[in-house]
Amino acid sequence: MAFGGGGTSLAASGTQAAPPRPAWSAGRPESPDQEDDIARPLEEFPHGRPPLTRDQTVRAYARMMGVHPSEVDPEKMELKRDIRFEPVQRRERGMYGGDAEPGPFNEPYDPESDAVRGGNWKRLDPDLAGRVRERIQGTRFEGMDLDGLKIHDSEKPWYMPGFAGGITLENHIYIDPSGFDGNRFDPGGRQEDFDVLLEEVIHSGQYQSGMTRAGYLWDAFRRGGYEHSAYEREAKDIAIPGWRERTGYKEPEKPSGEASGLRPSSGEGYNK
Repeated sequence: MAFGGGGTSLAASGTQAAPPRPAWSAGRPESPDQEDDIARPLEEFPHGRPPLTRDQTVRAYARMMGVHPSEVDPEKMELKRDIRFEPVQRRERGMYGGDAEPGPFNEPYDPESDAVRGGNWKRLDPDLAGRVRERIQGTRFEGMDLDGLKIHDSEKPWYMPGFAGGITLENHIYIDPSGFDGNRFDPGGRQEDFDVLLEEVIHSGQYQSGMTRAGYLWDAFRRGGYEHSAYEREAKDIAIPGWRERTGYKEPEKPSGEASGLRPSSGEGYNK
């Protein structure tokens, strides 16, 4: 009998080299050779390989589990007894295979994680938080949470409009420094920068009081644009007093119906 592409015969003087013993055979009776377990070329099966017989399946399962075929239950196709394997240390698999240290790509998806929201953030500076508290005193936002805010001033969502100096998503405030003097956002040193920060903080307060992303977008749509959004007008009225007069803003016609989530729990309306 010849094996291999070169046709070299392994038979000599009517004898044949014994095949290597499988790992599971140590101390166990040897499984008899089974010719039908030998992988045969596809050319021999023009209509496709036939399904495995039950005995072939038992032997294949035994090889996979590293046991003798006699230890496999052919009816349930499971081991007849519990096999204790040596414990192995689990290692993370990288995004493209191979070993990798635990990291954001190897962890379950978490919409609140830094991998999703961005990791270059910092908490609101205590001095700025004090100034914010002074400005929102007497408004419905005076009791809002400032400690949980995360300020991103070096990264932004890809969908952030180019005209916007900042955008707020729940407790994450994203600032685009390129829209400020010297490509630098300085709310502690420039009043106009602080006003932008305050406006975004108020938007976070709106989220805290029940606003949703969908509700914000729907309100802007039904009122004819972003600049007419009740949420935007409320935030600007607090952060930039007198903006209506300076910009010549004109109230839009009152839309019919009410957008979901537009009225705060206190009963105070958004339309001023």
